[in-house]
Amino acid sequence: MARTPEEQADFDLVTMHFERVSVLVDSQGYDGLPEHDKLIYSIWWLEGDVNNGGFDQYFFNSYGNYVADAIRGLEVIGAKRAASIVVRATMLFPRPGPSPDRHVRQNQLDAMDEAVRAQFQSLDEAFLEYPDDIERLMASYLRGQRR
Repeated sequence: MARTPEEQADFDLVTMHFERVSVLVDSQGYDGLPEHDKLIYSIWWLEGDVNNGGFDQYFFNSYGNYVADAIRGLEVIGAKRAASIVVRATMLFPRPGPSPDRHVRQNQLDAMDEAVRAQFQSLDEAFLEYPDDIERLMASYLRGQRR
């Protein structure tokens, strides 16, 4: 599916920003990032993992460490419906929710009843319907950060 010039500009902006932030993460770590970079980075990986293997994969992988930032990021950019879906996915975990530590979170996933874990599939489908245009919203947010 061909992108419009506006969609391509949004894609290019978000991709360039993500690539720049990835270099920073590799050199100084995630915790040293400015807040706006954490939000974009965490949304990027949330979207990538859910697109590739669903919430189950996202929470299993290390990028699930940043779910709180991803939710906050989705809310900040205006992707409220997508944020709500992610919140519902976190609610499948026992209180206080998914651990920010990957190994602890993997144990939480392993301990989940299969019926509970199967609920990720309907949330995957809801997220992949893209109730919000995340790429456009991220690009708009980044343009606003330049001012």
